[in-house]
Amino acid sequence: MGGGRVDFNDLDASIFGQPVDVDPFQPEAAVEVGIILADERDGPFRFELDWIQACP
Repeated sequence: MGGGRVDFNDLDASIFGQPVDVDPFQPEAAVEVGIILADERDGPFRFELDWIQACP
């Protein structure tokens, strides 16, 4: 399986795909991470997460 890095600076704030006007993300204030799968297809899927790091 492929892998990659997602940098917080590369992300855009949105809710259900619609942009929202918010302050820049502060990783040190994060206490929870959410993942939404919204491809409108029922059925099995696979999601692997090896590691999360939120350090400057």
